[in-house]
Amino acid sequence: MAIEKQLISLGFDDTLRISKRPLEKGILRQNDDYDEILNADILDIFVDWDFEKDNSIITLILKPKN
Repeated sequence: MAIEKQLISLGFDDTLRISKRPLEKGILRQNDDYDEILNADILDIFVDWDFEKDNSIITLILKPKN
């Protein structure tokens, strides 16, 4: 987190966003529990951040299981 905050303070928001997106998306894809919990297949995952508020937004594109 300290590295991220330093990058943000130096104006590297876009670089941080581009770097974090595939890493966090990969971590989310590794967890197989979502399929069972949501009773759906995950077709895609989108991740974005509001660095000022220190929040992340995760959107899942789902296909319900029949």
